[in-house]
Amino acid sequence: MGTGLHSYLTYMRDRLLLARDSLTPSGSVFVQISDENLHHIRELMDEVFGVENACSTITVSKDGGPWRCRTSDRVRLCALVRA
Repeated sequence: MGTGLHSYLTYMRDRLLLARDSLTPSGSVFVQISDENLHHIRELMDEVFGVENACSTITVSKDGGPWRCRTSDRVRLCALVRA
């Protein structure tokens, strides 16, 4: 893991801990991320919020038309949801 990625993940972990501590018991967190680091952020969110609180991964791609959801390994944006 490169220094840049390590710094980024540390930054994200600090923010996710603040979000967790600020949420009410019925609150939710949405994190928008590119598919490049999706697996790292998913693991980080599982660590901070607990894997049992994972709700969904929303994938969205834009191919010259309006935004649409699709199931594909080649997505442009992802939103990880924890509640």
